[in-house]
Amino acid sequence: MCNYSKEMIEHLQAESLVKVESKIPEQWLSFPLVADEHSLGAIILQTYDPDITYSDHDIELLVMISHVISNSLNVFSYQEQLFYANKSLKAYQSNLENLIEIKTETLEQKTLNLENGSD
Repeated sequence: MCNYSKEMIEHLQAESLVKVESKIPEQWLSFPLVADEHSLGAIILQTYDPDITYSDHDIELLVMISHVISNSLNVFSYQEQLFYANKSLKAYQSNLENLIEIKTETLEQKTLNLENGSD
């Protein structure tokens, strides 16, 4: 989580560590969305009004929200992976069933040929 004041942002800009394209915000917050050590994105909040700042309570709440969003995105990703794995398994099963059917027909034909005395 990052919490930068206007003064901090101005310092970072003076050090050429960030480039602000428009008005510098009074406060800039960033909450990373991370799951299983993979970056999924970030929630960024900014205020341009000097009379409005995010309190420690606001920040704690936003940290919890970012964790909930991260976990939800992670669960969705796992569900998507399971969906495609299941789809792949069904296709594999169908191919196996077709192969078994072909082999069974071939075996039945050979058995019939043997019973009739021909090859």
